[in-house]
Amino acid sequence: MTMRILQGRHFSGGARTSQRKRLRLSLVVLATMSLLSACGAGGGSKPGVPSSDVTSRRSAGNKTSSGSTGNRGASSPGAGSSGASSPIQITDSVVSADVTVSVEPTVGSTSVMFKYKLTNDSSQTVWAVHSPTVSVIPDGGRKSGVVAAMAFFPVRRDVNYVQPPYETVVKLEPKQTVEGSASMQRPFNPYDDLEGDKKVALPSKPTSIRLCIGYVAADELPAGQPGGLSSDKWKMDRDIGYRLQRKFACSKPTPLK
Repeated sequence: MTMRILQGRHFSGGARTSQRKRLRLSLVVLATMSLLSACGAGGGSKPGVPSSDVTSRRSAGNKTSSGSTGNRGASSPGAGSSGASSPIQITDSVVSADVTVSVEPTVGSTSVMFKYKLTNDSSQTVWAVHSPTVSVIPDGGRKSGVVAAMAFFPVRRDVNYVQPPYETVVKLEPKQTVEGSASMQRPFNPYDDLEGDKKVALPSKPTSIRLCIGYVAADELPAGQPGGLSSDKWKMDRDIGYRLQRKFACSKPTPLK
């Protein structure tokens, strides 16, 4: 009887021990699940990192796009923030000593006109821009100066053209000279590529102007360039001319009143 009671007590104690073990196990499981849940919450924030990274890449993409919009060249000296920077930088370092230009300027209150002589003093044949129109851009070598540029300008990549843009050109053999004229209305109309584009920023009160003419060496041109416009007129794709144009024939600055 006593033994059965003791056995009963022993059995009852074992049951309580098993219950305690199950309780402890349940507590451990609950604690583990809570810990895993907490870790999962922390891990759930990690997918937000790529999201942030995507935003960062999009920002970089916007900058690139903005950069591609602003791919007209470095800011020109004296250019204000209200206008675009010039796609061509005319400084003394790009003025040629081999191909030169002299001018007879006529400066009026409403216009400026140049009669010019372009001479090839080099030993190689060159093709020079020979156009009735000029583009006015800042003079990178003269503070408050401007340049009447008869040159190859870059071709837009975001526009589909019916035919490649071109410039009329003239051939100059060594020691050969050609003559021409160019005129500009005052106040000067700054360069812009297409209608609606932001115009290049010019000095508010230009104090000088010089004529600069772009040219390329004939032996660097690919086959088919230049092409014929007529029996005595030639054209060159702007894109090709711009890539091969390294120097400019520039006149001395003409003071502006």
